Amino acid sequence: MTHTDARPPTKRTSAGRTTKRPVPPWAMRIARLLPLLALPVCLWRLPIGFGYMMGMDVEPLPVGILGGLAYVGALSVLTELAAFACRGLVSWWGEVVPDWVPRLGGKCIPPVVALVPATIAGLFLLFLFADWVVCTFHIAGFGDGPWDNQGWRILAATVSGLFCSWGLLVPALTYAYWRRRCRQWAAPASGMAARTPPCTPLCPATRPHMRCRAPGAARRAGVVFRLQADSAPCTSVQTACPPLPPAPRGPVRR
Repeated sequence: MTHTDARPPTKRTSAGRTTKRPVPPWAMRIARLLPLLALPVCLWRLPIGFGYMMGMDVEPLPVGILGGLAYVGALSVLTELAAFACRGLVSWWGEVVPDWVPRLGGKCIPPVVALVPATIAGLFLLFLFADWVVCTFHIAGFGDGPWDNQGWRILAATVSGLFCSWGLLVPALTYAYWRRRCRQWAAPASGMAARTPPCTPLCPATRPHMRCRAPGAARRAGVVFRLQADSAPCTSVQTACPPLPPAPRGPVRR
């Protein structure tokens, strides 16, 4: 007589998943801050859809109220979606495809798939930040007008400056993602400054996964070192593995 298990099959869930390596606390704070930094400029755009130009001495949009609302609404939604996409740089679904995706669910995401678009977006946002700086502070003859009065100009410079600060934060998130997924040794996520680990010689055939770079000629010679707990500099040099102990000899049965 055979016994069959009548329990239903377990279903994989994404609840409680974490990244393979811990995310630094500063990166998690930046990812949570991005939507809040974009919210003021999204709200500032909405009256422009109704034809009110928020103090700018320019003509209203030539697409009418419906077209203007669709334009600024879509722009605001895309901005918040971009902030949500940046959350993937500090979340598990930035490393593994969610299970609900057909045919790809559960598969590992190659780091280059996230790093290439994040780097391009970071460079573009960095350009926007530089443009905001030179236009807001009238550097090299650039300007940000015309405005009806100084109050509208300060308001526009404030909300746009909060959004343009993405140009500094998104590259920082991209760097944290690269450091966490691509570097062999990631910085600790405890918030404390990492100390330079000391090194002692180690044969690569013994513990090949524990390595750090040696300084100077030792690094160029391909010397391998082992991490220790103190913070003394790497000074030891070892160019060959120690010989293995001889195998014990016992009686041979014939």
